[in-house]
Amino acid sequence: MRILRLDLGPANGTVDFHPFVSVIHGLDEVQREVLTGSLRSLVRGTSAGLSGLVENDGDLIELATASGEVLGPFTTEDVIVAVDTAQLGEQNEASLRAELDQLRRQAESDAVHVEEIRADLDPTALVTVQHVRQALAGTTPITAAELVREEIRQSILDQIAAVEKIPAVLYHAKPEVEGVVARWNAYKEAEAEASGYLASLDRRVSDAEAAYQRALEALSDAERRAVPRMLSAEDDARVEELASIAYDRRGRRSKSRTQEQEQELTALLAKVGQETHTAYAMYRLSPTADPASLAEVERNKQVAERARHNLETAKAEFASDPQAVELIGALELVKDEARLHLGPMLPADLGEALLALRDESENPEWVDAVESIRTALVELGVEIDPAIERVDLPGWAGGCIRRQLQEIEEERASVDRAELEVQLRRAELALDRHVRAMARIDRLESTAAKSASHAAELDNRLAIATGEGGLSGHDLVKSIEPLAQLVRTEAGSSAPIVLVGDFNTLNDAELDELLGELERLAQGVQLIIVTDRTRAATWASQVGLRRALRSTVVSMRI
Repeated sequence: MRILRLDLGPANGTVDFHPFVSVIHGLDEVQREVLTGSLRSLVRGTSAGLSGLVENDGDLIELATASGEVLGPFTTEDVIVAVDTAQLGEQNEASLRAELDQLRRQAESDAVHVEEIRADLDPTALVTVQHVRQALAGTTPITAAELVREEIRQSILDQIAAVEKIPAVLYHAKPEVEGVVARWNAYKEAEAEASGYLASLDRRVSDAEAAYQRALEALSDAERRAVPRMLSAEDDARVEELASIAYDRRGRRSKSRTQEQEQELTALLAKVGQETHTAYAMYRLSPTADPASLAEVERNKQVAERARHNLETAKAEFASDPQAVELIGALELVKDEARLHLGPMLPADLGEALLALRDESENPEWVDAVESIRTALVELGVEIDPAIERVDLPGWAGGCIRRQLQEIEEERASVDRAELEVQLRRAELALDRHVRAMARIDRLESTAAKSASHAAELDNRLAIATGEGGLSGHDLVKSIEPLAQLVRTEAGSSAPIVLVGDFNTLNDAELDELLGELERLAQGVQLIIVTDRTRAATWASQVGLRRALRSTVVSMRI
């Protein structure tokens, strides 16, 4: 809250204020008392009967006498600060020293009290309560210390997972093979980039080959079926036997076959697609497959020919494709260069053979990651076998941590519920002591800040009372800063602090320097300076309205 205008009543007039620094000059004693009293009432929320204009949280608020509406309270601190002898009252040196000594003894007592209270502080109390409660459900560690250990274990598992993604060895190509290794890597990158497109071409060839193979198999099956059907030797002899029953040795009909014999003969002839013995005799001289089988063979030949043509077309397109040709050319170039180092007979796995020509070294990043795991294990209290090789440490650590976690789960399952409830009550009592201690320390620290401000004021009064000097500009700013902090904290923003006096201990140059420092302090709180010192009013006039305002009481607006 910042005051922009305040009406002091019909008998005293109106005062305008600057949002930052206002120098109120030329007031008589009555006007000064009315102004300071009105300002004190306004910030304490007892401003009923006042009127004026204030800015609060970005809003302009018109105070109206008739409405009885008040703002605040903004602070309970006394915002009226005396700055020289005129405001020290009748307090003598002895009473000042007594009050200052009492204030210092109280500060020493408060400091001892704070240390006593700190014994009740337990930053882990809340975590312990939460985890004991959850431990009753069998889900979390029992103590905060065990929680820390579990976090370390999880960190180790996370580090192990990260190490597995880091190559343990770095490879460096020897100078004589650096070029061929680089070209091999370029070929593999190009192959990977074109893999989708080339795979589609290769699938077409593969599909065509599969279709051609199926067509050949179907043709082979049709050809196996398209063969003349022949009777076995037994069936053929039986046909001749049954046929000869109706004729004598001279070929003349002598008797008839029985119905059963006719049926048997018909069935035997049907096996080779013949109806009469005479037709069978002619068929036996020149046996042929049935027309349907021959037609099936011809159809499958045509299908196989089309499949062969499709396969050849797919192979030709693959072989002539620009990307495939370029890749094949790149591979042949790598092979030609590789033969200079690997010999004329290249191995089946050319990439591995080329990689074998590289120099190897441990990866520093991998080494650091593994050593971090070792450090975490030591922090956890795990004894590491010195014989364990670095490369084996992550796997060994993972097994060790997993065994520990399993043991913890088994231990939790066996925890006595009654014991956990006892632990919970103890933890809740510790948490209650911690909360109470924090509140008491906050109150003592607030009191200490007020005491420091009051002590600075008493030191100044004592210096004036003993004739040793007055309040210097720097001392004045330092004495006001604690009050300004308290006012900002209580008000939640700004609230005016009123400096009353003529700065008798400062010359004009020192006063100008002080006003400059106060101007910087006024960015956080509004400062109102009530003085008869002409130099202060002159300073406000010279710096301009953007920085400060020289003001006085004017007649009441109608």
